[in-house]
Amino acid sequence: MYARVDEEVNLGFAERAGVANFAAPGGFGGRGGGSIFQPDSSFAQFKTFKMDPQFVKLSGIKHTPIVAADQAELVRKLNEAIGDKDFLSKNGIDLAKLVPAARKAFAANESTMSALDELEKLIKKPAPAADSTEASVRSQLTNRLVLETLYSGALANVQPVKRNGVVYRSDDQGETWKAMTEYKLTGGSTQVNQTEGGYYGRIIIDGTTTRSCTAATRTPRCRRTAARRSP
Repeated sequence: MYARVDEEVNLGFAERAGVANFAAPGGFGGRGGGSIFQPDSSFAQFKTFKMDPQFVKLSGIKHTPIVAADQAELVRKLNEAIGDKDFLSKNGIDLAKLVPAARKAFAANESTMSALDELEKLIKKPAPAADSTEASVRSQLTNRLVLETLYSGALANVQPVKRNGVVYRSDDQGETWKAMTEYKLTGGSTQVNQTEGGYYGRIIIDGTTTRSCTAATRTPRCRRTAARRSP
């Protein structure tokens, strides 16, 4: 028996150069992308942004707020900060203090909590080889997530790679289930990684037999669809 479930899978960030950059207005800020600001924020609001005093006190940061004449200059300065391997030390940032301080000060801000979740995942990863591309990209992602935290509620979140749709199999009439879909950022099945759940659409019952199922192409996603009993 098989079932496809609309279950979101977070694969983390594609660790390639520029992925953490903000996009310049009307163009591309490196290989990053997306909006500069949160949906309810803007450049005008950013210009009057004030650091949360409770967060500053608890985290012990020594960050001088970024000032820019326009969005293009702001993106340039943000991306310079993202690419600066000494950004944390220059701003007196200790991640061990910053994360709990931010969780206390910005507990009601869902976007900041998401940024902190991703930051903690990066912190827990094995350290990459010094001077490697992976180390450089890891530093850039860390700086981006820290900037999102410093300017909580203002700057947009960099988005991890996500996939939706997992196929499960049961060999005991649904008592237990095993995930058959495994997404990977690198390697693995191209079919699975690019077509969500390994299928273009739903798993449907083959009307000509009770012992087979078909992966229907270009059909709408279903929330949960049981398909077939395995031989």
